[in-house]
Amino acid sequence: AIDVAIGALLIFPSLQWIATCIASLHLSMVIISTGITPVTVRNIGLLGGLFALLLVSPPPPQLEALFHYGATHRKKK
Repeated sequence: AIDVAIGALLIFPSLQWIATCIASLHLSMVIISTGITPVTVRNIGLLGGLFALLLVSPPPPQLEALFHYGATHRKKK
């Protein structure tokens, strides 16, 4: 159920960063709890894709001030 909800949140650009954070935490917990299995390689690949999406999707405006993200916080001359 959580996988479907996270997938639905990834559709909306304004919610991608939050959904990616939640999905990364969820997948990390799955990897830790299941141990080393043949499916672990797939899960690690998915986690890498989530981290890449986390880097390219901007955080919500409310969190931009916390992360000093992007060119929006550069001082103008």
